Amino acid sequence: MIVHALKTNVETLATCRPEPRYGAGELPVEYTPLNPRTLRAAEQFGPLVFQISRSSHNHHLEFISRCIGREPARNSDRLYAFEFWPLPRVMSQWRFGRLNEVISVRAERHVHFWPAAEEPLWGETTVRSVTVKNGLCFGFFDSVTKTTGGGICMTAEDVLLLANGCDSDALREAVSQVSKSGTFISAPDRASLLGSWPLQMRYAWPVTKWKNNIHTDVYAQMLGYQRGLVEGPGVADVVHAVDSARFGTGLQFRLSWKYLAPLYESTAVAVVSAPSSNADLRRYSVCEFPARLTATCRVLLQVELESSR
Repeated sequence: MIVHALKTNVETLATCRPEPRYGAGELPVEYTPLNPRTLRAAEQFGPLVFQISRSSHNHHLEFISRCIGREPARNSDRLYAFEFWPLPRVMSQWRFGRLNEVISVRAERHVHFWPAAEEPLWGETTVRSVTVKNGLCFGFFDSVTKTTGGGICMTAEDVLLLANGCDSDALREAVSQVSKSGTFISAPDRASLLGSWPLQMRYAWPVTKWKNNIHTDVYAQMLGYQRGLVEGPGVADVVHAVDSARFGTGLQFRLSWKYLAPLYESTAVAVVSAPSSNADLRRYSVCEFPARLTATCRVLLQVELESSR
């Protein structure tokens, strides 16, 4: 008699794809860059089974607390969107190693279920397209995070600037332009000002381990930036935490953000909310903190949060 073993969705999918190149431990310093030669449209990476340890989650909560000056007012076991976004983990372990020479430009997350620390998950990322325009290389990616039972936790869309695939002169010129130009808004009044803090790194990013990484001063300055950029998805989580009384419990949730100007470490920023007639939708600007409340302030990051209760 032949006994047919029951398999989970993850195990079944894994039998159809190659195994990841790297394990869950420390990645080697050397890496494979993302560019039009190493990526192709419709290519899939994963599924990769993973879980966020409690110590890692506590580290993220501590990062948010340092920024907002208090503990986040939400269920401490539930992960924030940055934590269970699968792309960095999947792409790193599946083929590329450390994700260097990339800059996150725009993102959208649709959260259907908020998983907890230590909960087994699986993630998968698909390359939608890779485009070179005016010497700049962009990668468009779709990702999904699921429970091991197949329930969807998150779907995500990301646009990454792939510096390794860019013309070096065009990239430096683009950095120069974005550093000089900007979008400005009126200085916030007390009702619209939700919080302020100096931008901080979530992770230390030692240059001995991270070659050509935008979070390090050495690489950022090679491209024409003043110094390393902080993690944009982490800043979006801080914005979520700042307004957690409004957006802390929605089961269905959309978070999107767009990079407008450099997010330099130690820059003093303010979170400003824009008026909205939709109680479940709120728009925010993360901007340089104005020297005077009568001045305009430069927007660095635009964030949207939308909840379906």
